[in-house]
Amino acid sequence: AYNILGVTSEMTEDEIRRAYKKLASQWHPDKLVNQELSQEAQTAAAEQFKQIQLAYAFIKKYRSIYSAR
Repeated sequence: AYNILGVTSEMTEDEIRRAYKKLASQWHPDKLVNQELSQEAQTAAAEQFKQIQLAYAFIKKYRSIYSAR
């Protein structure tokens, strides 16, 4: 998950959130519609966007569980 977002576990929550938002904005399917991408490229971009979302959700959950200890 950290690799997908291009962050490390030592980074702060704010740094991770900024990295997530940057990637999510870059790969968001609605932003890519106007770029005349092939259907395959649009599908790949949508999958990348899903992976970014899942990675961020995983990191948030993981960090919240272990920060409570």
